[in-house]
Amino acid sequence: MTRLLTFPDPHPLAPPHRAKALLFSDPRSQALLAHIERIAPSEASVLVVGDTGTGEELVARHIQAASRRAGPFLAVNCGAFADRLVESELFGHEAGAFTGAVQARAGWFEAAHGGTLFRDEIGE
Repeated sequence: MTRLLTFPDPHPLAPPHRAKALLFSDPRSQALLAHIERIAPSEASVLVVGDTGTGEELVARHIQAASRRAGPFLAVNCGAFADRLVESELFGHEAGAFTGAVQARAGWFEAAHGGTLFRDEIGE
């Protein structure tokens, strides 16, 4: 049995080449889908690993959609952060924490509270 999962555009400004569907037709893909749907209702953190372009974000989006998480799904490319700003981007900062921090700012973890924070290119 072949299953097709489709996803709406994550953001109106998302690149047009962004994948919007996953096809589960071979036995290994169907086993992956069964595993995804088995773990999605849990409160466990999930590590999705794969080569660039293999659909890790789509897998994470499906886990979010099949879960009881009421918060947002946020995807962030960690490879795009400047080394000295990674901590501030992920965890936020208070006003005056460093030069140029004129006001407090919530980080990605706080913004995704109750939902999913997908951190792509974490190895970068």
